[in-house]
Amino acid sequence: MSILEKRLGVVVGADGSPASNAAVCWAARDAAMRNVQLTIVHVVSTDVATWPPMPYPDTWAVWQEDEGRKILAAAHKIADESVTGSGSSP
Repeated sequence: MSILEKRLGVVVGADGSPASNAAVCWAARDAAMRNVQLTIVHVVSTDVATWPPMPYPDTWAVWQEDEGRKILAAAHKIADESVTGSGSSP
């Protein structure tokens, strides 16, 4: 394994879906097996309203950020459980 590969580790995206949960589980086990860092990411899209031409309420961005944090927290729990052996596989 190259120095660059070891530094970058394993990156996995999470969206809260069953497929995403399985990917997080696999990535956590792979990172543990390779003894590298695991990075879990979640992307929040910035919706653009073209019609009607009015801005989204400020609460929309706050809600998206809160939901993203919940998804990441759940993904971290899945990752921890998959390498410690507690819980069940997704």
